[in-house]
Amino acid sequence: MPNCQQLLATLWYDGFPGWRRRHWVVKLVTCVIIGLLFPVFSMIYLLAPKSALGTFIKKPFIKFICHTASYLTFLFLLLLASQHIARTNLHMQGPPPTLVEWMILPWVVGFIWAEIKEMWDGGFTEYIHDWWNLMDFAMNSLYLATISLKIVAYVKYNSSRPREEWEMWHPTLIAEALFAIANIFSSLRLISLFTANSHLGPLQISLGRMLLDILKFLFIYCLLVNRLKGPKSSALQPYECQRRGRPCGHQWPYPMPFGLEPPKHQLWN
Repeated sequence: MPNCQQLLATLWYDGFPGWRRRHWVVKLVTCVIIGLLFPVFSMIYLLAPKSALGTFIKKPFIKFICHTASYLTFLFLLLLASQHIARTNLHMQGPPPTLVEWMILPWVVGFIWAEIKEMWDGGFTEYIHDWWNLMDFAMNSLYLATISLKIVAYVKYNSSRPREEWEMWHPTLIAEALFAIANIFSSLRLISLFTANSHLGPLQISLGRMLLDILKFLFIYCLLVNRLKGPKSSALQPYECQRRGRPCGHQWPYPMPFGLEPPKHQLWN
């Protein structure tokens, strides 16, 4: 077993002899420099993949740092897009794509191409057996749906109107909701990088094994909370109405998540 680990470490840190014995400051500075140079390395690899520098970029450790830096840059661009940094008029019904959204597009196309290539090389059956691939498929599908809806909104609407007056199923509103969900999947995809760490890797494996048990516990918890909330609300509702000085009636008996207000326009029977 030690010989196998030594062989794997030699292959992983190929081109960096004695890397594991270096000081952590030297390691950090080296990783930061390589990460900042990933656009240059990517262009060199595209233009001259057979050159000496192109072969150097193919090494596993360099490739991992460049991929990590690229994905962190992608997440930073998603943060800028979600905060509407480059958009001035938020009431435009069919807004044109901003500079940040144009910068995000190459990453999305690259992710889709990587998934297609992986499915083609390994086969569809092998592809769907990996949970990360299913999450990548969902993430890419949400980004494609967002792009499609933004195109529809841009072609169909060319006026500005307060958002309170937009229809419920407006393409821009749906695109923003799908984009927010895709951002969550993109952030969760960062967990896959934990496998490169000797401390976080086993924790990720343990979390993956416990995921079904956690979902079962959450289902039982939600079931108990909702079943107990109904009788409690029915028994205490008259006293609550008298205390607040309002007419009593059928109220929504279930707890609302994230501090949301219960639906006031519906009656609970």
